[in-house]
Amino acid sequence: MNSEEKGKTGRERKDAYYNVLLGSWISTRNEVDQQLISTSGIGVIVLVTILAVQGTEGFWENLFYFCAILGFVCTMISMVIVFHLNSKHLKEVIDKLADPDCEDIGDRVEDTYKNLMPLDYFGLTCFFISMASCLGIAALAMFF
Repeated sequence: MNSEEKGKTGRERKDAYYNVLLGSWISTRNEVDQQLISTSGIGVIVLVTILAVQGTEGFWENLFYFCAILGFVCTMISMVIVFHLNSKHLKEVIDKLADPDCEDIGDRVEDTYKNLMPLDYFGLTCFFISMASCLGIAALAMFF
């Protein structure tokens, strides 16, 4: 332990640890959302390219392509909305904490979390539906 760490109280260490954990959690959540956006964008590009080159041959194939592309687009839109609402919320929290007459913001954080989680789950659900549709396209291509 260096001399700087020895001078810190238990509360200061706990606060520092909490801040590192919070930053890591936010970074991880943002990284997942970024990967969903990137992967969905690539999925749309690949599906549209295959459609343009090969075309479709039936109702089920058209349905799977439609579901996959729609799901990827919905994933991208919902994740962009989540990013926007996250940044808006973080700015509000920073502004409130900068105010010397800051009131407790715990309830506000809880409300925002409750509002963002359905969007997060919606985007993730759309992504899995798209992936299942892509598997359906592959199965049709292999067996029919």
